[in-house]
Amino acid sequence: MFITKNKLSNRCDITACNTGDSRFAIFDCDAPKDDNDKPTIITSIDHKCTTPSEKARIEKAGGFVDQNGRLNSILAMSRAFGDFALKNNSTHVNEQLLTCDPDITRTSIHINDKCSTMLINEKFKFIVIASDGLWDVMSTHECERFVVEGLEDQLQQGKSIQECDLETITSVMVRDAVYNKKSIIDNVTVILILLHQIKS
Repeated sequence: MFITKNKLSNRCDITACNTGDSRFAIFDCDAPKDDNDKPTIITSIDHKCTTPSEKARIEKAGGFVDQNGRLNSILAMSRAFGDFALKNNSTHVNEQLLTCDPDITRTSIHINDKCSTMLINEKFKFIVIASDGLWDVMSTHECERFVVEGLEDQLQQGKSIQECDLETITSVMVRDAVYNKKSIIDNVTVILILLHQIKS
């Protein structure tokens, strides 16, 4: 993920590439609401073997997806780095059973530049990057709630938006995924980026 802040336009330009089943979610609480009165969220697409386009590519390369959704009964994702045993059937990246070819997402988000005086009722802009161990047990809107409540708690304690401790918030999310939602068969990794803290 590559993020730049344009000081003149007060915008963060974001370019994100993803391969595999870790996922990023870009939250803009200022964005237009969807049909459920929730802010629009930009997310990456998980590269699962059962996705029709991914399954078709795998089968064209001579592989198969088993009843458990695994590539050649080995791997649960259709794109990944490594796993070279599944990459020896072709020299072209898009013709391999398992490709590392990424999806690329570009977007731009307006940021309130007066972040040191940000109030609790102002709209947060942030990115969560996490492994599937989190997303398998937590929806994007649950994730949004964890982050927003964590930021609001710290603002109520007198911190500025620049002083908010993001590690505290991600630690709570990981503990909830592991202990409360029982994501104990997979690792859980979470990275939180608060766009208000990005420097020009």
